[in-house]
Amino acid sequence: MPHTYRLLLLSLFLGTSSLATPHKACADKEADIRIIVSTNVDGPESVKQLHALVSSTTPLPIHARNSGPSVNLVLNKIHSGDCVQYEPQEAAEFSLQFSEEGNLFKSLGKIFGVGNSIQKPKLVPVVYWKKQDESRHFGLMDLKNLETLHDVTTRETPIKELLAYPTDKRFTVLYVLCPKDRKAVCHLEIRHKGKWVNDPKSGKRLRYPVLGRSNRNGDLSQRILFGGDTPQGIYYLWGTMFTADPVFGNEPRIDLDANMPPVNSYVYELNSPVLDGLVPESARKDYWIHEWPLAYKLGRSYLRIHTNPEIMGKKSAAVAQEDSLFNPTQGCLNAGPSMKGLLETLVRLGIVRKDQIHTPEPATSPTLGWKVIPKIGNVFLIVRDY
Repeated sequence: MPHTYRLLLLSLFLGTSSLATPHKACADKEADIRIIVSTNVDGPESVKQLHALVSSTTPLPIHARNSGPSVNLVLNKIHSGDCVQYEPQEAAEFSLQFSEEGNLFKSLGKIFGVGNSIQKPKLVPVVYWKKQDESRHFGLMDLKNLETLHDVTTRETPIKELLAYPTDKRFTVLYVLCPKDRKAVCHLEIRHKGKWVNDPKSGKRLRYPVLGRSNRNGDLSQRILFGGDTPQGIYYLWGTMFTADPVFGNEPRIDLDANMPPVNSYVYELNSPVLDGLVPESARKDYWIHEWPLAYKLGRSYLRIHTNPEIMGKKSAAVAQEDSLFNPTQGCLNAGPSMKGLLETLVRLGIVRKDQIHTPEPATSPTLGWKVIPKIGNVFLIVRDY
């Protein structure tokens, strides 16, 4: 299914257009099709462990079974009725090393296409749905194996429906709406206690420009792996922090994950009441809503909102928006010159305390100036492409 992406004006899009959908494919019969499933990635230490593996040049160790917390990637079989969702452009080469776990596993390695020598198959990150127990998993599949599955037509919930959905009045939700190719800036709007937040001066809906583009090479907007653009999905706002670091613009910033699992990253939907207060039911199995959990389960972490970073190496040029420039990041959202105003708005709404943005701790502080948001668990960020 070919993907043609056109950058449209958002106002026109919301009224007339539909979002090009990622791929969904299912196994319609029993066959020897394998998938690498991410396991035991459910907290600060485990995501750091997998992050170190994926972002290094060493081969990824693939295991035959989930034999303990140190095992992150396990080779499983896809059964009839199981389905996967994926974006073909996320495919990348991986160096794999199959662990020595008996003759049976050696034969599985050969089936998967990796023998005794280390090879680099092209794998695509996938959201994996098991028919047997309706559980959800995240992992990697060989593009050759995906070709043996049956394509299924899907519909992604349009942005118009997402923005019209009545959120829980206990929640504050920041929406960041982005062009799919991330060549231009996104914009951020805030819904607080069920109502859109207006600019106190103009009375119009408050809107901040932000950039969701990493300091990447090439034109493809890839989001799942280390160093990619900011993934779509639902984030918590965990806290604010400050370090005197040019990478973060020497200004207080917002922590979006604290290395903790995304709200919808569990095998079973443990947070249904929370999701019911954020998105329509039709969106619960969309690919876009799983882009951040998929990235997290493959080792991405430390995502934040911060101001303009100092560009090191200048791989990507800054993006212009009116009179402002927005530098690419390492995968975070860059609010540029809007960062101060955004924090002040969150203070006015009672989301952030005033002392969290006016009394930063020095770079030598053991806590790095990290302060938990008072309403943690009730403040969310939703990133969505148009």
